[in-house]
Amino acid sequence: KGEVDSLMLRNCYSQLYGLYFKVQDYHNSLQAAKRECKIAKETGAPDDISLMHQANAYMQLNKHTEASRLLHEILTRQCQLPPSKRVPGLISDLLHNFSLTKDIGNAKICYSLISAAPFRNGMGRISLARYFQTIGEMDSCVRYYKLALKSRDPIYKYDASRNLFCLYDSLGNRDLAYKYACEYMDISAELDLGGRQERAATANNLYQYYKDREEQALLIEENKRARMRLWTALALAIAVVMAERPTRDRQAAKKN
Repeated sequence: KGEVDSLMLRNCYSQLYGLYFKVQDYHNSLQAAKRECKIAKETGAPDDISLMHQANAYMQLNKHTEASRLLHEILTRQCQLPPSKRVPGLISDLLHNFSLTKDIGNAKICYSLISAAPFRNGMGRISLARYFQTIGEMDSCVRYYKLALKSRDPIYKYDASRNLFCLYDSLGNRDLAYKYACEYMDISAELDLGGRQERAATANNLYQYYKDREEQALLIEENKRARMRLWTALALAIAVVMAERPTRDRQAAKKN
């Protein structure tokens, strides 16, 4: 039961990490990721996904030294695994983060791990676009950002439109910069990040409320069991005294 409870608590922190990360509340996403990692280590089941959650939050907070240590640890393990055992989502995040920090050597290693089977999801396309942007292959960069715009998840469309706007603006192409600026504004309004942050805070408060209620219920149950043990012990003591009393009375009668 303890292992199941720990797994459930770990999954809760993992979900909280994702919730905060999506609404750009990176401080709380980092705290959730740290707690997720702590529980994973305590249960003897640390994994690269938990570490990557922590690394992603560090990256968004510009704590690149802390992130780099975790990223190198994850990449080393992924390289040691056979291709069928590697986690595509982790490779995608590694590629994106190494590209962001302009660690081209490690970014190329990540790209070599996935080049045989290119990513087809939104995050994978964002990672590939960032990689090609870092190494200066702008045609491929634009291609993957535009593919990311077709994602069903508005978060990736948000990133793609913002980066395309910045890219075309830096190139002096005002028409295309304006086009993607408009898309960026429309998607931002759709996302309603401010409202999402408020709902994330509400979700965290509800989680803490139910966690406190669960702990309180466990404490009440433990107190009940303790009282029951006390009453049982007291009842046994009384029974022993009552059983011994006739014997003492008979012994006293004989002496008289």
